[in-house]
Amino acid sequence: MHHAVRWLVVAAALIVLTGCAGHVRKTTVVSVGGSAPAARLAVLPSHHETVLLRGVRYYVVDGVFYRRHAHGYVVTRAPVGAVVRRLPANVRVVRLHGGRYYRVAGVYYRYDGRRRAYVVVDP
Repeated sequence: MHHAVRWLVVAAALIVLTGCAGHVRKTTVVSVGGSAPAARLAVLPSHHETVLLRGVRYYVVDGVFYRRHAHGYVVTRAPVGAVVRRLPANVRVVRLHGGRYYRVAGVYYRYDGRRRAYVVVDP
């Protein structure tokens, strides 16, 4: 099986269950440009971005959102309303309903000129 196709299959099938303060949170791994992000990182790369939303801290690496976990960082769903300053090079511009959106790793963003940042929106 072709490497990129294999990662797409793994990314579509892989569901990671993590315990967060006694709650079980379901997270999915999303393929980015044919290569799957790590479902778990021991340490964050230096180019990560930290996002705080409603008291919860997220870490964004190449368009993929992570949360802190006992053994490092695990992939989590991008929260609607999260604001990031920059998007990775593999961003796709999408025109929907007369608006311009940016898609990265299955997450849609809208540019907010006032904040000079990109906001995660519900697709």
